Amino acid sequence: MEILVFEKKILEDKIKTIDYLFNRIITERVRDSMEPKYSLLLGAGCSLSSDIVSAKGIIHMLESMAYLREIPIKSGQNHPFLDSESGKLTNFLMTWYEKNQNDEEFIKFVENQKRKIRKIIEVQNRDEYYREVFYGIIQKRYPQYESMSQTEKKEIIHNLVKEHIDELATDLEYSYWFEQYSAASEDIHGFLAELMNSKHPSETYIFLADLFINKMFSIAFTTNFDDLLGESLSLLGVRSKEIWSDSGETDNTLSKISPNIIKLHGDYMYNNTKNLSGETRKLVLPLWHQLEDVLSKGGLIVIGYSGADNSIMYALEKLTEKYSFPLFWCELKGKIENNEIHWRVKNLIENSTNGYFVKINDFDSFIREIREKYVTYANMRMKRMGEKKSDIYDDSYVARELGMIKKLMDTIIKENEELRQKTTPVPPPPKDLIKKGSCTNE
Repeated sequence: MEILVFEKKILEDKIKTIDYLFNRIITERVRDSMEPKYSLLLGAGCSLSSDIVSAKGIIHMLESMAYLREIPIKSGQNHPFLDSESGKLTNFLMTWYEKNQNDEEFIKFVENQKRKIRKIIEVQNRDEYYREVFYGIIQKRYPQYESMSQTEKKEIIHNLVKEHIDELATDLEYSYWFEQYSAASEDIHGFLAELMNSKHPSETYIFLADLFINKMFSIAFTTNFDDLLGESLSLLGVRSKEIWSDSGETDNTLSKISPNIIKLHGDYMYNNTKNLSGETRKLVLPLWHQLEDVLSKGGLIVIGYSGADNSIMYALEKLTEKYSFPLFWCELKGKIENNEIHWRVKNLIENSTNGYFVKINDFDSFIREIREKYVTYANMRMKRMGEKKSDIYDDSYVARELGMIKKLMDTIIKENEELRQKTTPVPPPPKDLIKKGSCTNE
């Protein structure tokens, strides 16, 4: 069967500027209520400035753990795990990887494991799964696919797997290394909890929270396990509603009065994170329905998400086919210019009549630029309406909030330290308090 060649170059009319995106956001809000029509999808790239490790960084840590587990204990030699401490495993693994990433034995071990991933893809009969993975490509290349024979369908899937074997192997690395770490969800929960421990929102997240407060957005979907956006909103005095896969049906109604955060892969604080390949194959139905309901009425802006897991990409592919919602995929300028965008993302945008890429430098500069444009627009609008300029539309507003937050955190830290210093150990009881024979049976 003939294999069609995928068009490699991104079409110019599929690339939009941040100015274009901003103008779409402000002009498509519901005029009477100023209800936002665009939602966000936040990925791991949004958390880097808050000192949370990227997905690639997590993979490196898990590679290190798998390798170190194979090292035998020998007399007269110090075992690497002697340098790790309880509750500090992730820091130990990060440090170990930085020092040993070029070690020949370590590289050999990782490459051998990567070959195993490829072998898993080649030998496993997972036609149903790959029909989902290649759904977008099949729709574009083979419009008569559903009417074909089972033999023809199998041949198409086989050829697509062979064509994209490198990309499929890369996409499976995250789940594969977590499975090598542990198949128990509580172990993975503990690992992620340690990664998120003592992490606080960056200033950029405070700016993003401010955009929610000013009704630029009201809904954020996220693949992340952290609670950076929720914490940022809380620091600015706003309570958000959070929904995740294990939420009860009664909790799945979006709030009309407060920001909504929908965690597509769970929350580490509730021990319901999804990392293993079987767990992230599909979105659970309540979350699928939530995503569909939102996108049937408005647009989506994707930031910091690579497009590497099937659960979200398959949902987006199906929903762009059903609804013509605006889809803006923010991607690093270098990746767009060097054609390094994930193959499923590129296919999704190309097949979406209302889908576009937006070139950005990074998450931080993008959010700051959007907010700067909003401040300028809001002040111009107030001037046109003859209203006095308000501090809430000035950068000094967030600057004051950041200062208050820092002061509050410093106060809490100081009070905890003072409390710790005042706390004295309970002295042992006097020796004559317990008399001889007092605890014997009479």
